[in-house]
Amino acid sequence: MSTFNCPHTKAWVWAAQWMNGANFSATFSFLGSHYRGYPLVKMCSVCKRKLQTGQPIIALSKGEPYCLVPRGEAPLARPLAQESQP
Repeated sequence: MSTFNCPHTKAWVWAAQWMNGANFSATFSFLGSHYRGYPLVKMCSVCKRKLQTGQPIIALSKGEPYCLVPRGEAPLARPLAQESQP
């Protein structure tokens, strides 16, 4: 998984990590208390709640916006430019 972060940088509190092998549900922990060596997504509480309830969130990777869509496993990340195409 690439490096993604929610765009609310001043509100980052949570680290979402997908590291459960066959069970790809997200593990949430406070930033600084996350598991080292695993990819993480820095996010605010609002984006965490959205991801937990199955709603897509907007995330940034290298300054480009992506839509992170939870699928019950590791999230699917699509560039926003693809979202607007029919």
